[in-house]
Amino acid sequence: MKHPILAAGLLLLSTSCYTMVHDYGGSREITPGTTLSRPSENVGTINTSKNAYFLFWGLLPTNDASGATQAETAAIADYGENFDGISHVRIHEEQGALGVIVEIITLGIFSMYTVESEGQVRRFQGGDA
Repeated sequence: MKHPILAAGLLLLSTSCYTMVHDYGGSREITPGTTLSRPSENVGTINTSKNAYFLFWGLLPTNDASGATQAETAAIADYGENFDGISHVRIHEEQGALGVIVEIITLGIFSMYTVESEGQVRRFQGGDA
């Protein structure tokens, strides 16, 4: 009877929850809403994905995987500097099967997630103010 209790205890210790904060320090507007602070027109869309790696049960990120920064970087790559913001931003984090296996094998010391960002790239109408 000790083995099922031990297995349940190990399973409980190997699970976790997390909060990922998406910091953004850029000069453009990034919003999950439908509009920017001024009237704007749609220039195009972005859809990008990046892996996020963490050490020690998610306490130490090893790379910058901010979904907001990732959205701006993708927009610059596709549209140059010819946009003022991104609306309809959606950021999704997911841990795939490989990430779960790696985290179990390393007992949580190393973990990885995929961060996906998408949104509408927008330009202010009437030029810069």
